[in-house]
Amino acid sequence: MGITALGFMEARRLTKSDPRIILGYMTLAFGTGQMIGPTLAGLAYGIDNSFYYPSLLAALCLILAAWLSTNPGTVDP
Repeated sequence: MGITALGFMEARRLTKSDPRIILGYMTLAFGTGQMIGPTLAGLAYGIDNSFYYPSLLAALCLILAAWLSTNPGTVDP
């Protein structure tokens, strides 16, 4: 929750117009990830009875998110 709150604060700071739009997109992305992530991990576990590949994918997603957060470009949609 703390990281999410910090992300919302940073988005508000970077947004030049109405921050509700970017906060809505962030909420959509977070909710989608909360639904898709465990589903895909469960399906991958069912294939080879291991969490190796789901964990690897999660690590790659974290690296991508870190890269995107250091190179935000423009925030306004």
